Amino acid sequence: MEVISGIKAHTIRMWERRYGLLKPSRTGTNIRFYDDQELRRLMNVAHLVGCHYKISKVARMDDDQLRRLVLEQNELHAGQEAIISQFVMHMLHFDSAGFSRLLSEVMARYGFEEAVFRVIFPFLNKVGTFWQVGSVYPAQEHFISAMIRHQFICELERRQLEPKGEKSMLFFLHENELHELPLLYYAAVAARKGFRIIYLGPGVPLSDLEHLDVLAGVTHVLTVFTNALEHEELNTILQRLTGLLPGKEFIISGHQLKLHSLKLPEGFTLISNYHDFDAMFP
Repeated sequence: MEVISGIKAHTIRMWERRYGLLKPSRTGTNIRFYDDQELRRLMNVAHLVGCHYKISKVARMDDDQLRRLVLEQNELHAGQEAIISQFVMHMLHFDSAGFSRLLSEVMARYGFEEAVFRVIFPFLNKVGTFWQVGSVYPAQEHFISAMIRHQFICELERRQLEPKGEKSMLFFLHENELHELPLLYYAAVAARKGFRIIYLGPGVPLSDLEHLDVLAGVTHVLTVFTNALEHEELNTILQRLTGLLPGKEFIISGHQLKLHSLKLPEGFTLISNYHDFDAMFP
């Protein structure tokens, strides 16, 4: 079951105990075995969990409900792949009108946050792969990044006009980090959650944080690490942040944190994807 489904055996057993997901039979020597119907059920559940559905939700569904939802997700995924292909064509031809029109359509269809998570970031990942193998020019990547950045800024500005609570969140990238789009996206989500936003953007020297009096009222700090860093360099940055901004709650993300297995200082929370951040502030 583990090999076929891609779900670890201990996770399957936990789902059985906690949610009653499966009811395996046993051999005379007390070894679990599953029939074809249970295998199909597990495969459908594994697919939906991979699509960011909560196991507590899908485990309550019967087999027909699971099958229908899997089919809907497959149709949605196919539609998203077609949209991403259109974005690629607009990028290759520097078609700003076509790119902007499609971007607006996607935002209207899915809403800002789901559009970014389901379409925009997968598109940018594909562009990154094309760049690595030499299929696109840096100018083409800058072209689409600038257009997407503009859309993100407009959404953030719109959300900042809405009433805010007492909590405030600082967003910045350190001086050697320039990948701004994830930071802007998180800022827009935080604005929807009612945070006042202090947005410093990319390339901020850490020493500057010590001299900004406005940061005294900040409750949370979010930063992202994408550019290559040595293990010790990354660890040093995190330690410096605790000294420069004592008493803050730090939220960190990015590819470098997946590469380096760090023991995080107290007060730091690592998020691995955009849904993690959304779930932190119900």
